[in-house]
Amino acid sequence: MTSLRTPQPGTAGDSSWRDHKEKGDFYLKIYQCVPAVDCYNHAIEKLERDGTRNDLAGLHCSRSLCYCRIAEGKTGTQRTSLYNLALKDAERAISLDGWCFDGYMRKAASLLGLNQKSDAIVVLRTLIKLYKDRGINFQSDHSLLSLLRQCKYYNDDSIVKCSLWFKDCRFSKHISVVDPGGAGLFQDLQTPLQTLKEASLLLRPGRYLIPPGGLRVQSHQNIDIIGDTREENETVTIEASDSFDGTGHSIITVNGGSVQLANLNLLQSCSHESVPGIVISQGGKCLLNSVQGVAAAGVFFKAGEGSECNIRNCKLKGALSGVMATEGSVLKISETLLTGKVGLDISAGSQAQIQRCTFSKCGYQAILSHSNAGGIHVFNSKFVNNGHESDQHIPGISLSAGQNIIRDCEILKSHGQGVCVDNGCQCILQNCLLKGNPTAVRIAQSSHCKVLHCRMVDLSIGVNAVLNLRGSVFMKGNTIMGASMAEVMVSTIDAMPTMEGRNHRVKTTDASKDRRTRQYPGKLSSSPPKFDTQPVDIKKSPGRKFAR
Repeated sequence: MTSLRTPQPGTAGDSSWRDHKEKGDFYLKIYQCVPAVDCYNHAIEKLERDGTRNDLAGLHCSRSLCYCRIAEGKTGTQRTSLYNLALKDAERAISLDGWCFDGYMRKAASLLGLNQKSDAIVVLRTLIKLYKDRGINFQSDHSLLSLLRQCKYYNDDSIVKCSLWFKDCRFSKHISVVDPGGAGLFQDLQTPLQTLKEASLLLRPGRYLIPPGGLRVQSHQNIDIIGDTREENETVTIEASDSFDGTGHSIITVNGGSVQLANLNLLQSCSHESVPGIVISQGGKCLLNSVQGVAAAGVFFKAGEGSECNIRNCKLKGALSGVMATEGSVLKISETLLTGKVGLDISAGSQAQIQRCTFSKCGYQAILSHSNAGGIHVFNSKFVNNGHESDQHIPGISLSAGQNIIRDCEILKSHGQGVCVDNGCQCILQNCLLKGNPTAVRIAQSSHCKVLHCRMVDLSIGVNAVLNLRGSVFMKGNTIMGASMAEVMVSTIDAMPTMEGRNHRVKTTDASKDRRTRQYPGKLSSSPPKFDTQPVDIKKSPGRKFAR
C-alpha cells in the first residue's frame, strides 16, 4: 500500500489545494480510491497551512470514505488498519466542524467496519439529534437509513416511527403508513396503487381484508407493501375471500409491474381452486421476503408470462401447489419452506434455482417438472415425507422435462420413489443422501442421467433403470446399503447402466432372460456416456428490487 503514503513537504508541486481536491473527487466518483487518497493527501497538506476549518473537515471526510471503500475488498489486519485510518479521519473532521454530518456518517461506517455496532449506534443517534436541531428530515438521507439497517436498529421510536430499514428491503420514494382501522378494510391502499408510479405502503399490525377485485399493480408501477412488525408477537395479516356474488379474487395481481412484499401473513381463503393467492404475469417482477402464505383451495403463488420472481425466507402452502411457474418464468427460491399437494410445479419453458429450501409433507410431488420445463437446479435442500402414502408409484421429485441438477440434498422418507427421471429428460444427481425411500432413483424411457457419489440407505431398490438405451445412465462412486430387492434393477441386460467405482448387485426383470441377481464388476466402460447436462443460465432478476 505504498500509494496510500502521506506526502512529504514539497512534493505537491505548485497546484492549489482545490486542484488536488477536484482530482480526488473525480477519482472518488469513478471508484478509483487509491489515487483519490493521494490527491486528498496533497490537498490536506496544503490546506492545513492556510485554509478554513470547514474545507479541511470536508477533505478528511472524503479521505475517510476512500479508506472505507478500499477496506471493503481487504481482509485481516490490512482491513482493520484501513478502517482505523478512516475512523481517525472522521474524528478529525468532527473536531474541526461539530456540524459536519458527513463526519458522523463516516465515523459510524468505520465503527461498523470494526464490528463496533453499539458505538456506531451512539454516533448515529447523535447525528439524528443534529438533524432534528437543524429542522432537517433525516428520513430523506438514504445513507443514514442504510447504516441504520446495518446496525439492525429498529426499535427506537425517538428515531423514527416509520420503519424504513427492514433488512433486505428497498423502498420507493412515496411512503404511506396504513392502519387497519375499525373495519380493517384495505380501502386505503386503493388510491396509491391506482395513482402513484412508485409507492411504499407500511402496514401497522392488524388484519386487513382485500376488497373485491383484489390489489392490482400495472406495468408502469413499482409498489412495496411492508408489514411494520417490530415485536415477535406482532403480525400483519392480509386476507382475500369470496365476494358476495360467490366469485373469488387474488390478494394481489401484478401485470408487468414490480412489487415487493415483506413481513406479511397472506391468507387466500377463496374457495375457488382456479384463483391463486398471488399472480405475477406479463413480465412482472416480484420479491417475496419473510412472508407466510396459505391458499385454502388452490395455488398460493403463480408466476407466468416471462415473469421474474425472487422468494426468500418464506413459508408457502397451497391446497394444490405452494408455487407454480409456467410460460417461461424464472424463479429464484432460497431458505423457504414449501408444502401442498405439489410443493413446486414448473412447466412450459420455466426455470427455477432452489437453494437451502425445505419441502415437507407434500401430498404428491415435492417438485413436479413437466411439459417442456426449462430446468430446475436444486442445491443444499431437504425433502422429507413427500409422496402419497397409498401409492408407491408417485415420486417425491418428478422430473420429466428440461436439464436438471440436484446436488448436496437430503431426500428422506418419500412414500414412493425418491427421484424419478422420466420421458427422456436429463439430470445430474450428485452428493445426495437418499434414505428411507422404497426406491431411491428411477430412470425411465430413454432419459439421460448421471448418479454421482450418492448414498442410498434403507430401501428396497437403489436405482431402477427401465426402458433406457445402453449408456444413457452413468453411475459413479455411489454407496447403496440395505437394499432388500436389488441395488440396481434393470428391465433388460442390454440397458445396463454404465457403472464405475463400486460393485453393485444388478437384477433384471426381463422374463426372457435369467432373473437371477448377479454381481457385476465395478467398471463396465472406460468412459462415461456423453450427453449435455450443462446448467442452464438462470437469469438474474434485474431492477431496483433485485440488486441485493
